[in-house]
Amino acid sequence: MSADKPSPTSALLPGTVPLTERDHVDVDALAHFLAANGISAQDVVVARYPGGHSNLTYAVVADGQSLVLRAPPPGAHTVSGHDVIREHDLLVALHPHYPRAPKVLAACRAAEGSPLGAPFYAMA
Repeated sequence: MSADKPSPTSALLPGTVPLTERDHVDVDALAHFLAANGISAQDVVVARYPGGHSNLTYAVVADGQSLVLRAPPPGAHTVSGHDVIREHDLLVALHPHYPRAPKVLAACRAAEGSPLGAPFYAMA
């Protein structure tokens, strides 16, 4: 990366931390996934919100648009308490009736081939 271009693992927002190897995020594959789902995906930068007791939450900026990704921790995507696709489905159903619920933009329903190595969804 050049000095004038942020690293894809740079902390983005207050309260985020850079990605580590433990995060298993393939930023290039994530950019491709976002673009394939109609989300402008140039200059994708990803960081993780630390803490939490269940699923992982990532901050993403792609072409200046802020997104949030939710994914289970590595290896936990088969446990019902980490079912982010259930979260996705609930938010999709809820948003038209309660606009304060985040708008879901895309979902990756399978771990195989996922840029995060697990199912995940992206929301505004």
